[in-house]
Amino acid sequence: VVALLTALAAVALALLRWRAAARGREAAGGSQESNEASDASGVRARQLGAWKYCGLRSDPSAHAGPPRYICSGDPGLQEPPLRTGEREQLDALQARVRDLAAQGKRVDRPTLVRYLRARGGCVAKAEAM
Repeated sequence: VVALLTALAAVALALLRWRAAARGREAAGGSQESNEASDASGVRARQLGAWKYCGLRSDPSAHAGPPRYICSGDPGLQEPPLRTGEREQLDALQARVRDLAAQGKRVDRPTLVRYLRARGGCVAKAEAM
């Protein structure tokens, strides 16, 4: 038990010394790189995270913007069971957002049911989503 406590005290002392030395370097201006890394523009300039999710891209080394997700038609989701009065609301909402399908927006019935339920059955509020 004494040996374990001695080892823990030694580790704690080493960590305190290391942190004090890091603060001294920071005060002297030696850790500007860590300040750059925490700044968003510095992160982008150094391309940190450029390879994140690279398995999802056809060419990971291409420096394109974020991917655009376009829905091309009905994704084939099963429509959930509708509550009383939801069918009329769903039909009204579908008629209002029919033009958004040309923009690549999801206007399938299961998605519209989610929007309706999220807005308490209000067609106008669901349309705004």
